[in-house]
Parts: sequence; C-alpha cells; structure tokens
Amino acid sequence: MKKFFIFLDIDGVMYDWDFIKAEVDGGNTSARELKQFKPESIEALNLLMDTMRETHKVQLVISSTWRDNAIRPLYQNGAHLKGAVYSTPSLGDPAHRGLEIISFLEKWHLEDDEYDLVIIDDESFDFKTYFTDDQIIKPNIFKGALSVDMVKNYMRKKGYLKEEKAPETTPAEKQ
Repeated sequence: MKKFFIFLDIDGVMYDWDFIKAEVDGGNTSARELKQFKPESIEALNLLMDTMRETHKVQLVISSTWRDNAIRPLYQNGAHLKGAVYSTPSLGDPAHRGLEIISFLEKWHLEDDEYDLVIIDDESFDFKTYFTDDQIIKPNIFKGALSVDMVKNYMRKKGYLKEEKAPETTPAEKQ
C-alpha cells in the first residue's frame, strides 16, 4: 500500500488568532499554555487522515516547533491517531522546514511513486524549493486555521475525494 505522509505544523494550523483570543479572554488558558485546538481543525485533520487511510498507509509527521509536545494535545483534542506519530529533524532554523521534511523522507528510502504527501503549514519557509503548490495546504493564523473546506479542496484537486452526489428526488418530491 502506498504511503501518505501528512507533515503537520501546529501554530496557525490547529488554531488561529481568533480562537486563541477567545480562549484567553474566556479565562480558559494563557496564550503560552494553549493545549486546546480549534474543533474544526481537528475535524479537518481527521477527515484527511480517515479518507486517506482508505487507500494509503497514513503517516502523521509533526513538522512544527511543537515536535516534542504535539502528540498528547492532538490525542486529547480528538485526533484519530493510529500507529506511530513521527517528527521531522530540527535543523535549528524554522526557515529550513522544507529541508527538514526532505531529510525525514530520505531516511525512508522511498521512490517518488511509493508515496504522496501533504504539508499543512501557515508559513511558506523554503517549501517551494522542494515541493509543488498542490502538496501544500496553507492556513493563515490571522484569517483562519485548518478547515474542512481546505482539506476537501486539497483532496478534490488531488483526486482523492469522490464528489458527493446530491440525493435523487422522487417524482412526488419534485411537485
């Protein structure tokens, strides 16, 4: 079965500025200790993982500065984690996140036709040096975290999402 890597950033992806502000203003947490993710972002990540598991072996890879702290909050927020969750190596500078992903992939010794991937990150870093636009979902921390629509648009473009058909109406319903 072909592998499908999901390279996941956390800040700006699993929550956005409006969500952070509401959580802090509501007294639920301080911005530094935020462990609650936006429910729609968890729903979107679950949609991607669950759909891709139908045809691929999904590997979630944390490519965030959260690499050492993301698994528990993802699990506690309802992410459908199955199997190992990996992380990219840190090269010391987040501006090299694309290179960190390349370093991670090289350790798997896979040919290009043995895997597909998506990078979900609110920053651009050096991604375009190594990856194409259709491999990137780019939320915006100020305009909206990862959403179901972003995931569906990605899956449609890549041919992974079967178009949902409207239910057929009976002649009695048409009247």
